[in-house]
This record gives sequence, C-alpha cells and structure tokens, in this order.
Amino acid sequence: MKSTKSFRIKLAASALVGSAFLASLLWASDEKSLAVPDESTVEAPVFDDSHLEKHPPREILGLDLKRMTWSYDCMECHQHVEDPRFDRSEIQVEHEDIHLDHGNNRYCLNCHHPENRNVFVDYDGAEIPEHDVTLLCAKCHGPKYRDWKAGVHGRQNGYWDATKGPKEKLRCIQCHDPHKPAFPPIKPLAPPTYPKRAANANKDHGAPVEHH
Repeated sequence: MKSTKSFRIKLAASALVGSAFLASLLWASDEKSLAVPDESTVEAPVFDDSHLEKHPPREILGLDLKRMTWSYDCMECHQHVEDPRFDRSEIQVEHEDIHLDHGNNRYCLNCHHPENRNVFVDYDGAEIPEHDVTLLCAKCHGPKYRDWKAGVHGRQNGYWDATKGPKEKLRCIQCHDPHKPAFPPIKPLAPPTYPKRAANANKDHGAPVEHH
C-alpha cells in the first residue's frame, strides 16, 4: 500500500512539474509575440516602381516660339500684327499647326491676353501668368479645378507620404492639349478568351457553337 501511495504522489508531482513547465513555455511564447519590435532593427519594405510611367503625357511647349534653336517672345511678332479674326479665316503662318477644337472657345483671345501675349487673360482682363495656367482652365472648368485641387481629378507623381519623398501634381496642359483637350479614342485591348475545355468555350464573344 505504501509503495502504491508513493507512486501516486510521485506521478502527481511529475504532472504538476510538467504543467508548470508547459505554462512557462506558453507564457514566454505570448510575451515574445506581444513584444514591440525594435524599429532600428526592422527593415523598411522596398517598393519597386520602375514599371510606372513617371513622365507627363504631354510636354509643355510654353508661350514662347522656338525655331531653329532660337526662342522668340510672343510680343516680338504680335506687337506688329492685328488681333486674330473671330472666324479664324486667316491664321498666321507660325500657328498653322494649331487645330482649335475646344467647345465654344473658338477665339484666341478667350484665353490669350489681347495686349500682352506672354500671359493669359482672366474674365476681368487681369493677367494670368503662364505658370498659373490652371487658373485659366478654372474660368470654365470650375468643378474639375476643384477636383484637381482635392486630388480627385488629374494625376500625381511621387509619394503619397510627404515624409518619404517629393510629390508632383500635374497641371491641366500636361495631360490635355489646350487647343484640343479631348483625348483621342483609345483602341481597347483584346477580350479574354476561354480555354478550350471551359464550360463557356463555345460562347466566346459570338463564336459559332459546334453541334455534335
């Protein structure tokens, strides 16, 4: 009887020690999982954005005329020529490549200043500098200008997090041709095709159904 009782005591003691050991392991595991990692040892993820297009869709030509490596100020010529006609029946030779298709804006001086062609014109006749061209667009496209300022319309290059690097908000004429702002039609990519063994393989975009 004594040996049986002693065996039971030893078995209970072993179970108690084993439980305590297992509990210590679980506690250490939980402490390790809850521990805050040292930021100095955590490597920041590297994002590869080399596949992204970072250049503006359009090159800004500016108001200066460039010919044969020379740059001409607008007023060098426009101080000697009359204002363009409303019907644009006589286009100056240096502007023959411009195709004006901008809604009701069929007159050059709706945007260009009548007295100083080196700037744009506001509704009240005030000058709009070339670098503030978005204010010119805002004259007629107020909602789009509001969305552009909020970051909803248009395109931004760079970093969303300003602490990581610079960010550039493209201006209207870096995407749209100011004389013909509508984007040309874009040819769509080919539609997806079903594998030959797929359930709808014979319904692939009007393909004829084979009867057996």
